[in-house]
Amino acid sequence: LNNELFPAEIANIIKEQYVNKKKLSYSSRIKISDSINKYLNIKIPKRLEDFPINASVELINGMKVKIIEQKRTRFLCRCLNDNKMYFVQKKIEVVKQHS
Repeated sequence: LNNELFPAEIANIIKEQYVNKKKLSYSSRIKISDSINKYLNIKIPKRLEDFPINASVELINGMKVKIIEQKRTRFLCRCLNDNKMYFVQKKIEVVKQHS
């Protein structure tokens, strides 16, 4: 990648997250997306990993959850609508925090 297509800060993230690894993961896509948003002065969304254990939040898909426990790449969360437990990707976008 060169700086003719992308600004240096975006090109470096793409090289680091995709070109050097030869694959694109969900986490890599989020890092690339966040770097583009930052460059374009678009607000970077809050992610589930930004909130503490026991926080109640609403996810981008409309699900309202309480964070119970952090696992390796996901959080164990209790859905506030049906009281079921779900493993939720830590990078999922959070719309708002509930008290």
